[in-house]
Amino acid sequence: MVELAKLEPLPDFVNLAYAILLIVGGIFGFFRVGSIISLSTGLISGIIIAVFTLLGLQFKTLVVACCSLVIAIVMGIRFYNSGIFLPPGLLCILSLLVLAVQGYQYYKTRSLN
Repeated sequence: MVELAKLEPLPDFVNLAYAILLIVGGIFGFFRVGSIISLSTGLISGIIIAVFTLLGLQFKTLVVACCSLVIAIVMGIRFYNSGIFLPPGLLCILSLLVLAVQGYQYYKTRSLN
């Protein structure tokens, strides 16, 4: 049986909320406009973040930071090109906030786990 890791209050709550947002957003994007890309990227990134957080896998902070950075860059470019705030602008801002939380976690613990 897989044992869940001891969760850190702030970073792990933020990680799980972000993972849920990505999964739900991907599903919503699929049903709203039929976007397979939205569905696949939302599910894949959300599941990766949730699994690393819940299981406390090695390099959790690094993996979440990389996922959020990639999403922030992609959504920032989409926001810049379209000028539409929802969802790319909002997701860019939220991804940068998650990245900041990961940076704080690294600063506090000096560990990428």
